[in-house]
Amino acid sequence: MEDDMLKAQSKVIDILCNLKLMYPCGFFDIMIHLVIHLPLEDLKGAKPEGVIAEGYVAEEALTFSSHYFRDVTMKFNCPDRNVDCPPLTCQFQVFISVCKSISLRLVIRNDHPELKKVIWYVLHNSPKIDTYPVKFKSQFPNKDMKEEFPNWFGSQIHQRHVDKDLGFSASSELFALACGATLTPISVNSCVVNGVRFFVRSRDERRITQNSGICSPDEDGEMYYG
Repeated sequence: MEDDMLKAQSKVIDILCNLKLMYPCGFFDIMIHLVIHLPLEDLKGAKPEGVIAEGYVAEEALTFSSHYFRDVTMKFNCPDRNVDCPPLTCQFQVFISVCKSISLRLVIRNDHPELKKVIWYVLHNSPKIDTYPVKFKSQFPNKDMKEEFPNWFGSQIHQRHVDKDLGFSASSELFALACGATLTPISVNSCVVNGVRFFVRSRDERRITQNSGICSPDEDGEMYYG
């Protein structure tokens, strides 16, 4: 009997090692690890199944009694950890943020070429200012729109405001769009979006929690870890 248990333990270790080659680290929680110790517990005459049954009865008793304490925070009435930010009402889509950061905010500095790409991307995908690209093309057909349009657009908005153009009304969001992006953006490594918590891969690689290593692809194929 003892030899059978020792052989079973060695086989369990080999099986788990092979499983680690196929499944992410998040699969191997504490319950999977306990399988290694079951043969030794059996040799010692322990009754692991009895301990599990006792724990189940205790949990059921605590769960039943907890329903009589309405003012006590429990797992049944505690607020959701992944609560989204309140929705914002904005004229421009770029200012509507559904992301709530849950980590330290780090100030980074963008280099000039990267910043110009960001500004062009935002302006190019803002349908509220579609008349300005048409006007720019008609006035400067030979100029590079990606390079010249952002500065031209900003000068147009500021100049019309200074001249107090009666046919022009600019909101604070339009002025913010014309001013361009900040030189010191904020970077976070974890956030909550639509009730789901996301971590960057570099942070997930250092974590040892049960869901570490699990990734989910989005519609574009980008992998999100956490």
